[in-house]
Amino acid sequence: MKYTLTSMLLICLSLLNSDLLAQNSCQEEVVYKTSSVGNGKESLPFALMFFIKSDTLRIANNEASAKASENVPYLILAKTCKWNTSFTEGEAFYKLLLRDKDEVKYPTLSIEIKEKKGRIVLQYQNSEPKVFEMVL
Repeated sequence: MKYTLTSMLLICLSLLNSDLLAQNSCQEEVVYKTSSVGNGKESLPFALMFFIKSDTLRIANNEASAKASENVPYLILAKTCKWNTSFTEGEAFYKLLLRDKDEVKYPTLSIEIKEKKGRIVLQYQNSEPKVFEMVL
């Protein structure tokens, strides 16, 4: 009886854990398109694309300029994600590192999609956040 109860407990824990991992996993490669940028109160039309890979983020107005040598990538230092299984609703938070000339910066990037509306917030230390409205 003890063996059966232990086996059942392990099976339940593994099923629960696999479901939680599916909800907390980050996509390995994704592209988000935006239509505007602002401060959360006001915005201007300005289309950009956010190219996120497992360890880098590039921001550009098209795929060719994202891959260009002058487009310096942000390195992803840490990430936390909570998505539904189809990645259509949820949120992600990234801690980034950017080497800009001789200066090192540590911005954060958050992504939130709810009820078919999405936004991306890029925040540098001691500066106003840049809020991008997503095209879904």
